[in-house]
Amino acid sequence: MSGAIESGGGAEAVTVEDHYVFDPESIETRLRIRTSNVESARGVVTMSMRVPDFSMTDEKRPMVGTVAVLGDVVGGLVNHIARPADTWTVTSELSMDIGGVVAAGDEVVGSTELLTADAGGALSLTRFRVGERCVGVATVRSFFLPAASVAIDYDARPERAPVPEATSTEELLAIQRVAGAKDGEVVLAAQPDSVVGNAMGFVHGGVVAAAIECAALGALEAGGAAPMSVGSIRVNYLRPFIAGDGACYRARAERIGRSVASVVANAVGADGAIAASARVTAYA
Repeated sequence: MSGAIESGGGAEAVTVEDHYVFDPESIETRLRIRTSNVESARGVVTMSMRVPDFSMTDEKRPMVGTVAVLGDVVGGLVNHIARPADTWTVTSELSMDIGGVVAAGDEVVGSTELLTADAGGALSLTRFRVGERCVGVATVRSFFLPAASVAIDYDARPERAPVPEATSTEELLAIQRVAGAKDGEVVLAAQPDSVVGNAMGFVHGGVVAAAIECAALGALEAGGAAPMSVGSIRVNYLRPFIAGDGACYRARAERIGRSVASVVANAVGADGAIAASARVTAYA
C-alpha cells in the first residue's frame, strides 16, 4: 500500500494498479482477494473473493467467516482512506450479518462506502452480493492513532513470492484444534504464521473473526446442535492479538435451540488476557 492511500486526509481518486497492491505474503493473497475499484474521494471501495470449499466440522458448512475477512479488508481500507493526516487506523469492532445463501465456490463481491468519520475514527458499511443477489452486510468501526506510534515502511519490506492457496481451514487461518477441552468448550490454537498477520504483526482482525466462527461451529457440533449456518458474527477487538505461545480461540455454546443458537467466543492471548470478544448466532 502506498501513494495517495498512505497520505490520509481525503486524498484524490486513486487507481488500483498504482496505489493498492496486497503484500504477496498476506491473508488477502491467500484468499485471492481482488480489488476492482478504489475511489478515495468518494470513500468507495469494491473487492471480491471466492468462498473456500473446505470446513473444520463434519457438517461441511461453507465458511462464511471468510467473508468477514473480505469485510474487514475492504471496510478497513475505506476507514483508512478517511483518516486525518499523520494518523493510522485500528479496527475496534466488526459486525457481519448474512441473510442469503452463500455456498462454497461462490464469488462474493464486497462494495463498501464510508458512513461517517471524524477526528477520532470512522465507520464503514459493506454490502455483499453473489451475482445480483445481496447476501449480507458488514460494518467496520476504526479509531485513529498517531501514525508515529505505528510507523510502517512498506518500501523497505523485501520482495516475496505470493503464498499458495490454502488447502484446509487449518492452513488458511493458522489454527489447530486442541484436544481435551471440557464442558462443551472448543479450543483452537492460534499458530504463528506471518500470512495471517497484519502490517503491525498482530493477527488480522478478519482472521480472528473467521477463526472464531470455526470455534463457534465446533462448539455447536459438540453441543449436539442440528445442522446450522452462521447468520451473524460480532467481534469487539480489545487489544492486539499475537499468535503462538498458547494463544487460542475459545468458544462455548450459550444456548442451543431447534432453530437458533448463540455462541460466545474469545481470542485469548498467551498471557491469558482476552484480546477479542465475540458472539456468533447460527440458524437452522
